[in-house]
Amino acid sequence: MKKKILFLIVLFNFSFLGIAQNAQKIIDGLYVDLKANPDEKKIATIYSDLTWYYSNISLDSAMTYGKKAIIASTKLKDSTLIAQVYSDVGAVYFKKGDYKASEKSYLEAYKIRKIRKDFVGLAKINANLANVYQTQERYAPAMKANLESLIYFKNINNLKNVNLIKGNIANLLFKMRDYKKAVIYINEAIVYQLENKLSNDLCKTYITKGNILLNMKDTINSQKSYNLALKYCNEVDDKYASSSIYSNLSTIKAAQNKTKEAEKLYQNAKTERKILNSDLNSAKLKFILIDKLIYDKKFDQAKTMLHELKQIFLQKKSMINVLNVYKNLIPVCSNLNQKDSVLFYSDSYINLFEEILQQNSIQQTSELETKYQTVKKEKQIIAQQAEASKKNSYLIGLFIIILFLILLGYLVYR
Repeated sequence: MKKKILFLIVLFNFSFLGIAQNAQKIIDGLYVDLKANPDEKKIATIYSDLTWYYSNISLDSAMTYGKKAIIASTKLKDSTLIAQVYSDVGAVYFKKGDYKASEKSYLEAYKIRKIRKDFVGLAKINANLANVYQTQERYAPAMKANLESLIYFKNINNLKNVNLIKGNIANLLFKMRDYKKAVIYINEAIVYQLENKLSNDLCKTYITKGNILLNMKDTINSQKSYNLALKYCNEVDDKYASSSIYSNLSTIKAAQNKTKEAEKLYQNAKTERKILNSDLNSAKLKFILIDKLIYDKKFDQAKTMLHELKQIFLQKKSMINVLNVYKNLIPVCSNLNQKDSVLFYSDSYINLFEEILQQNSIQQTSELETKYQTVKKEKQIIAQQAEASKKNSYLIGLFIIILFLILLGYLVYR
């Protein structure tokens, strides 16, 4: 049981490219600016900023201002601001657990930045899309997006974002269980971030390091990393991140049979998630409570809670979490001596697992096919342009010959 709890750590996707400052202080300042009757451009910018900074402390407020920012920036026809707003809204959807909406928002921002040839902006969107793909277990496109972003920032010597993306790659390698490589990437990121006192980045980096070390069974150093992460997350008032840390520390304490400490940390995580108003994250947090119920042999209560979670995850279309529900129902029903239910949930787990794998395979194949067709069309266009250029050259040459013959005829006539 101890080993099982140890591996049921709540995962936290590394980060979004942002600014390391105290969110609440900035929000208070933005409200002051809003009351000063600014022009339409300034109002749209303030709405955009409120969307981003509220994403760390209140997701509902962030979404409210995100919608206002989209309307205001679209009215102004300011493509730079529109792209930024869609990027910020993508981050909010991600934290709410609506990954399809998050991807859609990021792709809207990507489309605009591509037209504007905003290569820095495109690299940032790639880094954020990598987090979305990773959460959906789409590891191939996640790694591709991360590496494209990493190469670009290395080429322009943007070391801050280079090391931020190294943290993203470390988290991806962690989920792929390549812990040795993950440690190399995360340590490189931490060295740079400590040298430059980047609290916002260190908040997420140390969470990733804690997760890696825990799964390498280095519990002592894992806790040290989580505590350092908590220090930096509190500095920048990132409740989304700190709730994940409390959740992870609660899981460790539960595995060590330190029930009171585990319960206190769980309540801290619950409070932070409640402030954020994130339904999906609050539901995911209950897996820790279920682990405790199973450990205390309260199987009937665990089963009831798992069925409640299943309905929430189905409504949210979070099939990865539905899979986790099935995985927990198997030992619960086994301990309740419900053999038919054990077989049913075993089959449900296998079928859903295969379905998720198949969907990912189809999606990745489709992406490759789309890329192939795009390249094919580009080649056709180039070929057509070459053919047209060839015809134009022929016509110009023919025109010159005709002109020469006319001139020659005129001279002979003279």
